[in-house]
Amino acid sequence: MVHYSIHDHFDGSAVLLTGSTGYVGQLVLEKLLRCLGVRTVFVLTRPKRGEDIQQRVDKLLDSPVFHLLRGNEVLRKVVPIAGDMRATDLGISLADRQRLSRETNHVIHCAADIRLEASIHELLQANYEGTRQLLKLCCYFNNLQSFVHVSSAYTNMNAPVGSLVKEAIYPLSYGDNLVDDYELVQELLAMPAHNANSRAAGLMKAWNFPNNYTLSKHLAEYMVADFHKHCKLPIAIARPTLISSVAQDPYPGYTGNYAGHVGATLAFMAGLFDSPHANNYKASNVWDVIPADVVVNDILAAAAAVSAGLTRAVTATPTRDGRLLDSAYGSSHTSASNTSSHDKLEGMAWRSSKRSGSKTSSGSKTSSGSGSMSLQPYGSGPQADAQQQQQDDQQPPLLIVHIGSSTLYPLTIMESWNYGIEGYGAWDAGVRLCSGCAAPLTVDHEPNPELAAKYVAWTGWKVWAVTKVFGWMGQERVARKLSIGFESFALLNQPKTDVNLRFSSNNMQRLAALLDPRERSEFLLLWKPKPGTARGSALAAGAAPRFGLSSTTAATAAVAAAGKAGASSGLLQPFGSEEV
Repeated sequence: MVHYSIHDHFDGSAVLLTGSTGYVGQLVLEKLLRCLGVRTVFVLTRPKRGEDIQQRVDKLLDSPVFHLLRGNEVLRKVVPIAGDMRATDLGISLADRQRLSRETNHVIHCAADIRLEASIHELLQANYEGTRQLLKLCCYFNNLQSFVHVSSAYTNMNAPVGSLVKEAIYPLSYGDNLVDDYELVQELLAMPAHNANSRAAGLMKAWNFPNNYTLSKHLAEYMVADFHKHCKLPIAIARPTLISSVAQDPYPGYTGNYAGHVGATLAFMAGLFDSPHANNYKASNVWDVIPADVVVNDILAAAAAVSAGLTRAVTATPTRDGRLLDSAYGSSHTSASNTSSHDKLEGMAWRSSKRSGSKTSSGSKTSSGSGSMSLQPYGSGPQADAQQQQQDDQQPPLLIVHIGSSTLYPLTIMESWNYGIEGYGAWDAGVRLCSGCAAPLTVDHEPNPELAAKYVAWTGWKVWAVTKVFGWMGQERVARKLSIGFESFALLNQPKTDVNLRFSSNNMQRLAALLDPRERSEFLLLWKPKPGTARGSALAAGAAPRFGLSSTTAATAAVAAAGKAGASSGLLQPFGSEEV
């Protein structure tokens, strides 16, 4: 069996990282600096709130997540690059683009707008257009070995309830015609904001997406797959499920921010929802959560596997360019229009001719020098199509990796709720809005949306009153945490998000099996019980979690164990949403 080494493919390399001030991005940066001998880490950063890019990076590196690296010379390897994911050409200067073209070996794209209900314009600009601009830039990189697009398993949240989602791209269609993602995105962006939101709402209803975020990330994956196919970029798509707190390194219980699932857990732990009737999910449905440090390890493993040329060995689901084969979704679908491909895939001909040494359509050989970044048109017609098909057959498949627990060590809503009660009892929260623990869920619990809505509304009034009191006491930070926790729980705790999906983990398991055995203890890729550990053992007050239990157990128990120290030292501080 051929193995790959994460160290071999990152040591001495230069990495371009986006989203470094977000939760996942900062953990990726910390792992690169602490565990791998990288030469340089370029971090795409924009000035914000009166701070320039160097000040923002210095503030990031002084945050608690980098506590193991305080005073270490490796911090000098971080090089800020001025840019903005919403700007044309990412707002990167020509000099910086040329430097990135010469030096970059790996790109890890963590930046995203993760607000579920933001306007479709904002989400498409950040999650689709920002990614497209980055991929266009990567077409000019001379020594690119891997590009990891950090997506989400919930890009396919439109799948039927109870489905098994494979590690592949699922098509969207108008009837029997496949959707052209670029044309749709440009259409929505050209509309006035209110019209775009209205049209997006209609499409989401037709395609069964619960929010604008999942639609924007789904369309972005289509575009990423096209860059892999046509530009021959060495791409992997990482799809984490619900990302919980850190289980092991850099320290257990670190949460980074209070968006989404983490904020909902905080709401529960603070006693905002003290009745099982507040829960809008079916108790026996799956709750797929994964520790953040496991997500980071799988991202690095996917990059190393692509760099090692092992994507064919890792990929388990039969796909074509990442998409399910025709037989998987019926032969009645026809290809979408390709008229927009040239605009979407600018840079394709430059990279393709550069790699093959061929001539452009004008007859002149394409320059590979870093000084020129002009684009050449790519060929078309029967001969070009035949050549493209031959190249497609030889090209490694697009690697898509689900990073989750639902098909390895599934956790139910009931277990998640009841483990939370254990953590609640073990944690001296300091602030609670109820006198005792919540009642446990039973396996036959069925949600009552009308009753749940009443509990949420009543809790909203409690939170409003308490945050006002904390504000008067000068405890704005505590008030903000409570408010974010309540909002996160209320946003997620809806029947439309209780889809009970399971995510195939075949590629993640193959990544783990092919990793160099000497690195498996350093880079944990799978989240399942360790041999000899029991699931569900009660937690003593203040007890530390055992690495190997379910991720929600580890998350709540780690917070319980670190609660007092974190509250007093400021370790558990928020950093906001992913950087865009």
